[in-house]
Amino acid sequence: MLDTYLKSGEQKRAAEFLESLRLTEKDPVPSLQSLLKIYTSRGDAESILRPMSLLHESQPSNFDFGMKYAEVLQKNGDLREMESVSLKLLAHHPNSVDLVKTLTEMSKVNFESEDPLKLDRAIEVFRAIIGQTFLDTKDARLLLARSLIKKGQIDEAIAILQAIEGGGYPRLRAQSLVAEAFLRKNQAGLAADILSKVNFEDPQITEDLYKEMRYLQADALEAENRLEEAVDILDELILRDITFKDVKHRQERLSYARRRSVPQENCPTCGKPNPAGSRFCASCGAATMAEKPTGT
Repeated sequence: MLDTYLKSGEQKRAAEFLESLRLTEKDPVPSLQSLLKIYTSRGDAESILRPMSLLHESQPSNFDFGMKYAEVLQKNGDLREMESVSLKLLAHHPNSVDLVKTLTEMSKVNFESEDPLKLDRAIEVFRAIIGQTFLDTKDARLLLARSLIKKGQIDEAIAILQAIEGGGYPRLRAQSLVAEAFLRKNQAGLAADILSKVNFEDPQITEDLYKEMRYLQADALEAENRLEEAVDILDELILRDITFKDVKHRQERLSYARRRSVPQENCPTCGKPNPAGSRFCASCGAATMAEKPTGT
């Protein structure tokens, strides 16, 4: 019957026949595969998804088909189902580099969203990757920690970051995130201590990470009221990239605060403030204290 419909070009009737046949079969995979071919040849994008979904459910460990199905879902904008399919595949193929990369990149998009539900999904997927694969999971651990910091689960994030071993960029990034986490916990002293031990000459440090870590260091030092050191770092960042964040405004604010922290005396000539003990006014140049007579 099926061959008759196909030979006569009656694809719609052939599809209807296969839809009925698969419901009575012990193994519906051959019928579903034939259905998929018919819908694909007709260019029926909406109908393609149903047999693909049923085929995936009947053979969840089929890696090539599962990845193809995930790709179709992505093209159709169904990222939630794509994520679900990919997670099922991960259970059967935990050490697939392509699969781990796809899940990581997808969840990174969710992490960057302001939607709290997407953030929760990102955390769920990062946990699944870390818990199932034997591949290097440093990237997933860093992203999980960033997600937890964003969600406010600071202590767990710190524990994950402190467990990242080795050197190079991942370790530097982990140090940066630990410092950020301690700052969020109002433990600026610990953040400053961590950043003071960073090797900023490490060839693995990128320009963006360097600026970010130095900015965090200025943050921590300011919180510790170590304004001189904080301003020195901001001066360096201005020379490096004056457009980075609010570095120029911040440097001016801290420089003013630093000057205010030094005892001031008004110039007797122009009335402008000068650091206590200054011999001459920085504004008008007049002597600010009487010259001591020299002995004869």
